[in-house]
Amino acid sequence: MIKKLLCLMLLFPLAGMAQSKIQNAEIRAKMHDQLANPQVAAPTMAKNISLEPCAAVDVPYLEDFESAAAPEMPACTTLENAGAGNNFNTITAPGFGFTTITMQYKYHSTNPANAWFFTAGLNLTAGVSYSISYKYGSRGSNAFIEKFKVYIGNEAASVSMSATPLADHPDVRNNVTAITNTIAFTPETTGVYYVGFNCYSATDQWLLFIDDIAVSATLATNNFDRTDLKYYPNPVNETLNLSYNEQIDSVTIYNLTGQTVLQQNVKSENALIHTDDLAKGTYFAKIMIGDSEKTVKFLKN
Repeated sequence: MIKKLLCLMLLFPLAGMAQSKIQNAEIRAKMHDQLANPQVAAPTMAKNISLEPCAAVDVPYLEDFESAAAPEMPACTTLENAGAGNNFNTITAPGFGFTTITMQYKYHSTNPANAWFFTAGLNLTAGVSYSISYKYGSRGSNAFIEKFKVYIGNEAASVSMSATPLADHPDVRNNVTAITNTIAFTPETTGVYYVGFNCYSATDQWLLFIDDIAVSATLATNNFDRTDLKYYPNPVNETLNLSYNEQIDSVTIYNLTGQTVLQQNVKSENALIHTDDLAKGTYFAKIMIGDSEKTVKFLKN
């Protein structure tokens, strides 16, 4: 491996001095990483490594990996290694646009990736359109290309995922900031679904990052001018203020696992939501206005 990297360092200057300095710096950084962290044996090829069996949850759902103690994964998620490379794990503030705990795939020097991460089970309803969003990026230059796909299925297992991916990212490289992607999914039947992320990078690339996986029902737009909806402050210390130019019917607060932690009927254009009893963390507020709704995310100090 080190011989391979030294050869690359000797060859890159031929491609142009300016670009070669950038590429060589990245290769030297990776070589240092390999010397400091020699490749361990591939993890056990167990299927469906459920970190903690949990009941399915309602949307909105967010997995931002903040509950994990790096390099461990969050509760209620599942890993599967369908190849001979490494598994996903977590890392704290790796940079490149990722400033908090983030999921990563770290290269294997002799085997390609076929690593899977599955969200918690999500209760989805037939005919309802759902939005699935996430952030992704990489650590490395154009010399190291990461690849991953996004699937959905009824079991937290690669064999149960949809035949066609919801999204494919075959050329993730040279990122300086995180990229956000949003895709839509409408289930044909009501049931429990899992979103699966599959890293399929080639042998001996570098680092792939994925964070802030969010699933929510696509919001109704009937006479709903979202720009007129105000909510503040964010983060919240005691009271979340909401206002709209029409009557707000109700507000429901969910935690990250989809559990309802507070519900309040409003029947007014202004609402004061007292959050004193909520623990510090991230929450969603689902705001109902007639037959329309909007979900916003806020932090509780």
